[in-house]
Amino acid sequence: MCIALTKNLTPVALAVVLILVASSCGGGDDDSPGGDTQAPTAVTDDDSSTDTTAEDTPDSNPTTTANGSASEEGSLTINQEEIALGRGLCFLEEQDAAAGGGTIELTGQATGTSADGTPVLIDFTRFGEDSQFAGDDVSVTLGDPFSANALTSFGRADIGAVALDGNVLSATDFPLIDDQGSEEIISFTIVC
Repeated sequence: MCIALTKNLTPVALAVVLILVASSCGGGDDDSPGGDTQAPTAVTDDDSSTDTTAEDTPDSNPTTTANGSASEEGSLTINQEEIALGRGLCFLEEQDAAAGGGTIELTGQATGTSADGTPVLIDFTRFGEDSQFAGDDVSVTLGDPFSANALTSFGRADIGAVALDGNVLSATDFPLIDDQGSEEIISFTIVC
């Protein structure tokens, strides 16, 4: 869950991100034949492979050209620690933004656990040039996002700071500011 308030993110922008990520990433398991309902764009090759059993994540990237295996993991490097991330929940297609006008081009989030057992959540949204919030937004929450003790860091960079390669979102040396105003530099890979 991505319910972590930051000083740098307005409540409206946070609500937009949360609603869009939840609605686009939480889509139901559609067991209908031919998974075209999940892939309104891009992949037009026949999608008749056995993805329904190999990929139980509802949001396998519709723009993926090669399916990743369920064992693939992402990673987050923060505070000089590399944390393994589970399979990401992503929506890699353009959609209308609910607030701020314009579009959201990409979204992705993943979770993991640090060496000391702290839950970790990374969340990414790319707002299009036509949006009031244009840019690549990344937030990282250390701790239970529903807890007052959770520490959230947030950063915004120019569109393209987060790369998309097939079904993998990644960035290197992405700057964030934490709740205390300190800068952190992170690197991450989210496998969708």
